[in-house]
This record gives sequence, C-alpha cells and structure tokens, in this order.
Amino acid sequence: MQEHIKHLLEQGEGLKVEFKTASGGVPKNLYETVCAFSNTDGGEILLDVTDAGEIQGIEKTLATQYKKTSSQQLTTEQKSILRFIYQ
Repeated sequence: MQEHIKHLLEQGEGLKVEFKTASGGVPKNLYETVCAFSNTDGGEILLDVTDAGEIQGIEKTLATQYKKTSSQQLTTEQKSILRFIYQ
C-alpha cells in the first residue's frame, strides 16, 4: 500500500489522481471530485496532500470523522472510488 501511495505522489495529479488539503475540514470540492470520478473511469483522492504532492497528514481521529461524514453523503457507487488510507 505504501508503495502505491508513493507512486501516486510521484506521478502527481492527473485524470485519475487528485490531491486535496483537508486540515481545515472536509474540502468543499471533495464531493465534486468524487462525482467527476464516478462519471468517468474512477480515480483516487489523497486527502491532506498539497497540489505539489507534499503530505500534510491528518490525525487518525479526523480521518475517521471524514470517512463517517463521507459515508453519509455519498452514494454506494461514489463510496467505491473514495479510499481512506492511514499512515
């Protein structure tokens, strides 16, 4: 798993990879990105990573809260493309 994340960070954002900063809460455009991915071939969203690919990190309790909030607001199909990874 860590190698996969490292690879995503090295390749940067693209059609199937999006970085979102989330230290101030769930990014307002997170669900827009999830919808965009669900209307195409899917993709991966890395939370609390800057556009430059620098990991800022989220406390595990915040990540759990984001996951819970997202689970309540997303459809089953949208949930399938949003993966939360803890370091």
